[in-house]
Amino acid sequence: MSITAFVRDTDKLQTIEENFRRRETPQGVSVESMKKRIIAIGLCVAMAVSMVGCGSKKNNDSSDENVGKINSSGENTEYNEENTVAVMTGTDYKATVKLPDYTAMKVGESTAEVKDEDLKSLICYFMTSGYYNIDDTHMNHKEGTVEKYDVVNIDYSGKVDGEAFDGGTDTGFNLAIGTGKFIDGFEDGLLGVKTGETVDLNLTFPENYSEDLGGKDVVFTVTVNYINEFTDEFVADNASAITYFLYQNFSTYSDIKTVDEFYEVMKKGIKVFNVAPQLFSDIKDQSEVERDEEVLADFITEKKKAYVEYAEKNDMSLDEVISSYAGLESEAEFDEYLSDIYDSYAVMFAIAKQENIEISEEEYKAVVNGMISQSGGNFEDMASFQQSYPKQGTVDDLICGKVYYRLTDVVQVVPDDEIETTASSEDAEAAENQDNDNNDSADKQTENSDDNSADNSDDDQDNYDEDDE
Repeated sequence: MSITAFVRDTDKLQTIEENFRRRETPQGVSVESMKKRIIAIGLCVAMAVSMVGCGSKKNNDSSDENVGKINSSGENTEYNEENTVAVMTGTDYKATVKLPDYTAMKVGESTAEVKDEDLKSLICYFMTSGYYNIDDTHMNHKEGTVEKYDVVNIDYSGKVDGEAFDGGTDTGFNLAIGTGKFIDGFEDGLLGVKTGETVDLNLTFPENYSEDLGGKDVVFTVTVNYINEFTDEFVADNASAITYFLYQNFSTYSDIKTVDEFYEVMKKGIKVFNVAPQLFSDIKDQSEVERDEEVLADFITEKKKAYVEYAEKNDMSLDEVISSYAGLESEAEFDEYLSDIYDSYAVMFAIAKQENIEISEEEYKAVVNGMISQSGGNFEDMASFQQSYPKQGTVDDLICGKVYYRLTDVVQVVPDDEIETTASSEDAEAAENQDNDNNDSADKQTENSDDNSADNSDDDQDNYDEDDE
């Protein structure tokens, strides 16, 4: 499941950009992976947009004095520790936006509900996805029975026809149950097993697993050593990983000190994901946006720049590139799509302005330092990070996240049946309006028909009079 972003269809544009980059740079994972927003454990977290969304690599000037302004020059100002501002706002798209009263909007209780299974799966992903450098030194090792989404420490050895094989043995391995990291049946086979117990799992490798092992029967002997549990010390040890995780998946920052705070922030993030995307979509649909045509033109030009360059480099038409990488039929269709994305940004930052949402320099630095720490050496310092990810993009990401969180706080959570009743009433009203429109149309047709008949009658009378003469 791909993440979307903060508006409908923006996930499609993210996919377009990612497909384009993959074909341009097929060598493998680059620092772009730092902006990857995919949760693959059945929980799709969609916050601020990647690539063309509120943030990511942009050509916006990274200097502080340009934060909150559009700049298409493509120049990045060098980072200066002394050249900072107290608070920063989102990019100004120069649009005039009339917002609806979103505080009167409602969502059902089931939509806002955070299920324990969602929380456990999210923590599983954080622990075992491989995107985050986790220090498990101070995790609590508890005893118990293995349940879905537990992160268990195991020893295992696999044998095919009684013989061990390369890569089939490990000790002290942390495995998240229910994430599908191992072949079918491995993780399910550990459900209900108690710590300290050893079990044999009789499984079969998938046909396409490898040339040597594909389709073969295998026996894994597995010992469950303990079940991992977070502690306050673990949270402190992994502050940068948690900061990166929260920004990457929720576009937010929180100075977390304890494991209880960690769980609460995770729960809030899930609730925001459940509530905010559709809520924002409804707000956008009900908003009136008067575009700044000059800024819109610059916006479209910036987003198409890589496609234009690729077309020129490969002797292709721009329509061919857009069709191949974006799945859209023409440049005109792509322009229309980008114009709609512009509207989404305009609405997002109009809400931010109305709610006085800003990002402090301390928040910005905390997030960036967390990402630098987790980058595996790709970035040496703030300056090198900003060369790849200009400051305005990161600020915009965080602004979008705060808007989502604010919308989740102000929306009215009501019983589901109230939402269903409202929806039924709206459908009935829409149907009645359609009937009225149809009746009005029929009346007009009748009036026109009567008028035509009268005109024809007058014409006939005139002709009759002429004949008499």
